[in-house]
Amino acid sequence: MENPALAVRAPRGTLKPIEPYTVTELHALLATARRPRDRAMLLLLVATGLRASELLRLTAADVDLERGVLRVRGKGGKLRLVAPGEAAMAALRDYLARRSLNIWQEGLSTTSGLRHWLGRLGKRAGVTRPNLHRFRHTFASAFLDAGGGEGELQMLLGHATLAMTLHYSAHRRTERALEQQRQMNPADRLLQATSLSASLKPMRARSGRSWDA
Repeated sequence: MENPALAVRAPRGTLKPIEPYTVTELHALLATARRPRDRAMLLLLVATGLRASELLRLTAADVDLERGVLRVRGKGGKLRLVAPGEAAMAALRDYLARRSLNIWQEGLSTTSGLRHWLGRLGKRAGVTRPNLHRFRHTFASAFLDAGGGEGELQMLLGHATLAMTLHYSAHRRTERALEQQRQMNPADRLLQATSLSASLKPMRARSGRSWDA
């Protein structure tokens, strides 16, 4: 079956694949997130790839702890559901027990405040490039690594077109292509075949003498 994504043209321009956070960087960030609020926010960013504005718009009414889903208000007021998973929902449940309707508060009512918050965490964690948008690329890469489809990823990220989703999956697709090239490189296979052929010639010669005898 042909991949429908192959028929979708990637957006033009000079968009470069953004490198996701490494596992080491994520562990370092979580280690510095000592407050329940910080841990909940970090895990939600990793688990959902929410935009900064979407994270800030969350209210307690958007959280369905029983189903383990969040109602997200995306661009243009479009609503979608995401399922953050057990770890993020547990951290959010722990934090919500201490809060009211407006979840985050404490200086995190704007995107600039959120960037400042992440910058402080990143500095303590030794992460040199703490960036909110990298969480979306981190989620996209991890989702595809786990076997998720690009169509489903488009829905979860709230993209209007698959072309934009392909930009978010560009880093993973590049890494996958490089790994496949290493495994299937024609030059390596050529030399391996030449080496194998050369090693078989003496065996054939010896085999021939043995049969002659």
